[in-house]
Amino acid sequence: MRGRHEDIDMGDAEAGEDTEHSITTTCSYYKLTINGVTEIEIDILNMIEMVGGVDRLAQQRAAIG
Repeated sequence: MRGRHEDIDMGDAEAGEDTEHSITTTCSYYKLTINGVTEIEIDILNMIEMVGGVDRLAQQRAAIG
């Protein structure tokens, strides 16, 4: 997963206590691989959306050149 953080909340950081952090990220790339097989790959910048080995945006990329 790749992307850009939009919001980072550091919480109440105090010495000797557990602290929870909250991060909001907008993803530009996501890839899910199970047992070495790529199930889902979404690349927004390159207009690639592979689901189950089928590229759902291939026709759109071909149409725009």
